[in-house]
Amino acid sequence: MRLELANYYTHEARFGGQTIWRDGVLEINEDEVLASIRANPLVESADIEIARPGESTRIVNVRDIIEPRVKVGGTAVAYPGIHGRPVGTVGDGRTNRMGGLTVLTCAVEHDRADYGLISSVQEGTAYGDFIDMSGPGAISPFASTVNICVKVQPASYLDSDPANSVVQQAMLSVSDQLAAATLGQEPTEVEVLDMEPKPGLPNILYIHSIVSPEATTNDPESTLGTAVYGITRLTQPWFLHPTEMLDGAACGNFMRWLTWPLTNSIVLDMCRRHGKDFNFIGCIMVRTMWEEQRQKELMANRAALMATTLGADGAIVTPTLRGQRFLDTISVVEACERAGVKTVLITEEEDDEDGTAPPLLVSSSDVVAVVSTGDGGAPGPFPAVSHVIGIGEVAQHWFQEQAPPHGRYGTSHLNDVTGFSTLSCVDY
Repeated sequence: MRLELANYYTHEARFGGQTIWRDGVLEINEDEVLASIRANPLVESADIEIARPGESTRIVNVRDIIEPRVKVGGTAVAYPGIHGRPVGTVGDGRTNRMGGLTVLTCAVEHDRADYGLISSVQEGTAYGDFIDMSGPGAISPFASTVNICVKVQPASYLDSDPANSVVQQAMLSVSDQLAAATLGQEPTEVEVLDMEPKPGLPNILYIHSIVSPEATTNDPESTLGTAVYGITRLTQPWFLHPTEMLDGAACGNFMRWLTWPLTNSIVLDMCRRHGKDFNFIGCIMVRTMWEEQRQKELMANRAALMATTLGADGAIVTPTLRGQRFLDTISVVEACERAGVKTVLITEEEDDEDGTAPPLLVSSSDVVAVVSTGDGGAPGPFPAVSHVIGIGEVAQHWFQEQAPPHGRYGTSHLNDVTGFSTLSCVDY
């Protein structure tokens, strides 16, 4: 496949009388953009705030983050399949992307017991998920992007899954409208990704574990997980062309696992190195949350067979931590290594739990190359801010100084298996 990525780099966004992109500036008519969302009887309220790099701003109640993208010409759409969007194969032709900009949804959870709905508040503490736009807490890539924060409050009577659906549909609606503002405009640059294999180079895959909510929700149509062309249920591994990933073929949030890294981190970097350092021959998405060991082994074996059939010499593997999800990933690494496909596992480590926990949940002699992205801890503390963006009545403590996150179980500040943040490792 050959994909043209037209980058409409955006360094500023502001509200105005129309929604238009020109010379790196996005103007947003908030009422028009939110009209269809506010008309939805399942939405109690919807508003937009803009968070800019360098501002004394903290964003909380983060649900998901995507980059606005739109297909140019044809019938295919970016972020296909999810919520009934067309399922035509993407990854070819031209895609306009709004580099430097995100659509970030803020929404409160409905039920802590369900996966997919994350909270920025734990009772009695200021711990939770947050993004600082300046200072020592500006360690995520979203501190350097202009973030269109869509604050959505689903109807209070909705269960977790339909509430999550409401938020996702709002995110995609805003993303579509903003990306459409680039149509007919001259891009900042056009990046051509021609994925034709080059002779003499090793063939490398990207294998990523994505969570299915089916095992926990008992609903094969649940939205509470990362979808492939709209499908979240437990299935055999999916093969995706690298450029399909860049068009959002895998989309959706699971807890703190966001859409943005799937289109803007490892896959994009590997596409740029294709034909120079290696042939990037594809992506294998392996579902996790299988309940039996034989199921884990079966899915791992299918992924390994897919890899060898494609002629892979090696693979970069990333998990979704922890528990059953990490066990599924390790099974994939083992199966690939035994099939002769060399692997590099990129992963966060376990929270050290005051020095009593091992770096990885499970060890295996087949896991021979590992890149650590840290344990989620950050030096901190994060200073007080003058403005907080979140849904509903934002708790006063979010304006105050935040303690250093102690690993993923302290604050869950970031989940970053792909190494997209500037977070430094904290010594045990």
